[in-house]
Amino acid sequence: MKPIFSTCDSAYESIFHVLWAIDLARFSCQETSTQNLPEIHRFLLRHYSLRENATCLLKTLSHVFCVINSTLLRLRSHISVQLRQLLSRFLAAIDEKCVDVDDVIREHLKFTRHVSVVCFVRNNERIEHELANLLRVAFEAQDLTKEFVETWSDVIRETDSDENVRKARIAECCKKRAVVVRMLLETVNKCHKNLTELLDEQITYGNDALLE
Repeated sequence: MKPIFSTCDSAYESIFHVLWAIDLARFSCQETSTQNLPEIHRFLLRHYSLRENATCLLKTLSHVFCVINSTLLRLRSHISVQLRQLLSRFLAAIDEKCVDVDDVIREHLKFTRHVSVVCFVRNNERIEHELANLLRVAFEAQDLTKEFVETWSDVIRETDSDENVRKARIAECCKKRAVVVRMLLETVNKCHKNLTELLDEQITYGNDALLE
């Protein structure tokens, strides 16, 4: 089997990096949001006076993660459906066309080229660009959330005896991050819109022209 796969090592490596980046961003965003944000929401339910400044920020962050997750999930589903189709074509070609190892190698090279297109490694510069932006924002949102939660925990611990001081520091903490969170939301919404339009275009018109 080695001769069949040896010429495609770099292609498979590039394909793996794309799939791994999508899955890593999706799973880590889910983990960050579910492990950090609900605890603060529960705290605010018990402390009504602190909701004014924090609730909007938390809802916006939650929405950012929701859009990221839904967009990455659609991308992954889009890739998975096409990979199954390409694999079926490849296996059918082996059964119908191949009579020796050279034929299998040739069909496998064609298969990996097609998979590279489906996974946005080749001939999909616009999707590749938007995906890179979305992945960048996904990890920026995680870093911001973790930093915010750490600061929040410090404020709650240090102001246990004075409700007014606690409220003022929480307001300051949220205000510092509000602009950044809004910018993240704008970028995420833009990436979601662009990627949705590009995927819809591929689904509507097909991408056979990109495969050659």
